[in-house]
Amino acid sequence: MMFAIVAGALLAAVSASFPRGDVSIVTRRPAASTWKRTQCGSPSGTAEIPSKWASEVSPASTPLVAYPRPQMVRGSGWLDGPSMRDIGDPSTWTNLNGLWEWQKTTSATPPFGQTLAGSILVPFPVESCLSGVAPQKSADIVKTMWYRLPFNHNSSTGGRTLLHFGGVDWQTTVYLNKQNIGGHTGGYDGFSFDITDQLQATDNELLVYVYDPSDSGAQPNGKQRVNAIDHPGGDTYTPSSGIWQTVWLESVPQSYIETLKIDQASLATVTVTAGLAVPGPRISFEVLDGGKTIATGSGNSGEAVTLNVPAPAKLWSPDSPHLYDLVVTSGEDKVLSYFGLRTFVLGKGQEVPEGPYMKGYDRGGGDMAPCGAPGCIMNKTAASSDCKTKCKDTKGCAAYVYADANCSGKSGPICWLKNSFISSVWVASHGTHISRL
Repeated sequence: MMFAIVAGALLAAVSASFPRGDVSIVTRRPAASTWKRTQCGSPSGTAEIPSKWASEVSPASTPLVAYPRPQMVRGSGWLDGPSMRDIGDPSTWTNLNGLWEWQKTTSATPPFGQTLAGSILVPFPVESCLSGVAPQKSADIVKTMWYRLPFNHNSSTGGRTLLHFGGVDWQTTVYLNKQNIGGHTGGYDGFSFDITDQLQATDNELLVYVYDPSDSGAQPNGKQRVNAIDHPGGDTYTPSSGIWQTVWLESVPQSYIETLKIDQASLATVTVTAGLAVPGPRISFEVLDGGKTIATGSGNSGEAVTLNVPAPAKLWSPDSPHLYDLVVTSGEDKVLSYFGLRTFVLGKGQEVPEGPYMKGYDRGGGDMAPCGAPGCIMNKTAASSDCKTKCKDTKGCAAYVYADANCSGKSGPICWLKNSFISSVWVASHGTHISRL
């Protein structure tokens, strides 16, 4: 696959900044027949409940094809912003998702040059029914495993090649062509390696070792529980071991933009800090709106640069989610990002008065006449709708609390009227509810 060619119809405002040449990646994957989706439902039951999207997943096509880093899209030219964020510039990246060799293991010794026993559909975690290797009972949980992907890599770019992992749960060691290129601990964040010096034109061997003790370890694991495989339900979930985000290769120039931080705490400015992997040219910033340049600036690597967005600014809101494009350039490298103009603040609000709870179902504060703090004892046949009507008929009433006779212990239901919703802090018990108008 030659992916240094960008369709001319997509090219727009800014011309190409450096010719990357041709990069050809050819992977050697297990046969599609080695993968079969396991039951999407509790292994202990008979439910088979894949979503319509899960039903469409197949090793015949690449899973999760979206560009994996939409806030920093590297490109040889500036493309249409939304399209660029979705698909990236195909001349700069290769998606490695798909069938990989895989096997569970008890040894951390790399199986160099060996075809692994099974296959897995990356990037679905082991316990997913779409991985093809999901354990059918808790006793079969896999804590240590190997992934393997052989590939050829021909490049005439003169730049460097980065290997990115969007997420691997939990402890990872990566080998390329029998060399340990690095490791990572943590299941929630991505990590990358510069593999330029380890690459060869043919017969590259990528091996990934993963250890994930799930909830038997001391690492953060959220609500992942191994016993949820046998006993799903409640507020716990099956683990998500192994590779669970996109794996991809990226072509970059010798000096490239490595980090990008956008500080947008204003409705008129945006502050940007870009960092280079190695010392290189000064960095320029360009804000675009609909392909038109509206603000520019420049700075050194690691320097915060503030750009003024001309009035009238187009503010971001759910009803009008306007995004400005941001092009960052340093020498031969160019990345596309975006930002929206919006701010938020925490208001003081209304403090809830201190005080004891009233018999477990209401708390003093915000109580209104005619009921006051004791509440109004209503007719035995009254319902919550009658309390709501009383609130609607009382000027300034913002919420009401209702407790039926069984809950209140009184001769009839009780209704409290509140002058604000926030003042109605309560402890739920049978037959009690609170509602705002």
